[in-house]
Amino acid sequence: MTARANGNGGRAKGNGSNGNGGHGGRANGNGGNGNRAASNGNGANDDRANGSDGTHARAGSGVYEHVAITGAAGAIGAALCASDWLEAGATTRFRGYDAIESLDYTSTTNEHTTCNWCPVSCKRTFIDVRLPGGQGRPWSKVSLAPGWERVISGNSCPKGLLEDVNEMRVVKKNLEAVKDAHPNTAEMVRETAFRRAKVPS
Repeated sequence: MTARANGNGGRAKGNGSNGNGGHGGRANGNGGNGNRAASNGNGANDDRANGSDGTHARAGSGVYEHVAITGAAGAIGAALCASDWLEAGATTRFRGYDAIESLDYTSTTNEHTTCNWCPVSCKRTFIDVRLPGGQGRPWSKVSLAPGWERVISGNSCPKGLLEDVNEMRVVKKNLEAVKDAHPNTAEMVRETAFRRAKVPS
């Protein structure tokens, strides 16, 4: 049995006329905003309270479920991580909003930015940013003058962050060291599981 009471577009559900539901009695207020709060009655099994910012908070848990701002959840998580680092004594490298507003950059995607370190051939994008003290990349196929720094995106592995063979040698050496320390068991099985056994003559 469900009873509904309307107030400012809100409604209450429950098993009695007063909206007391033994399993999840809820009362909605200001229905236009979609904010709902668990009733203070007998709603023992649904103790979520919704804030006006679109978050759900479970009573006593300290856990917030972001609903209306899912598109910003990653930014919120990054901000929380940054806050933890600052509280631990780390310093920020953020250059400030004025620097962001005046940022000068170019973006290049063409045949010269395509990664050729493996057959995947990732279609990379070179984002070149003007920064004081930038070293540039005059040796690159997409030449970059001093006073600029390059950010590479669109790569699917660490190799795609590199343009220079000497840099690649260093990275490959490190990758091989990691591979030796942590063997790929799937590769080992592929090579040995179906190897023809030698039959004694």
